[in-house]
Amino acid sequence: MRDLTEAGFERVDVAGKPAWREAERDLYESALRADAAADPAIKSLQEEARRGLDLFDSSRRVCATATAPG
Repeated sequence: MRDLTEAGFERVDVAGKPAWREAERDLYESALRADAAADPAIKSLQEEARRGLDLFDSSRRVCATATAPG
């Protein structure tokens, strides 16, 4: 929020989205359980899932809205 106001935006609203986080965790965990045998897209998603889950507790999902002045 601070960064948006410092950049000159007005009427800044930031809302936490914990349900988005749970959906992300569910997606990552499902991807890791999937059989990626010959599917490069699933293999790529599994790599992303491993990185994402390693950092999961150090980040959060938010939705920010603001208006530009003028």
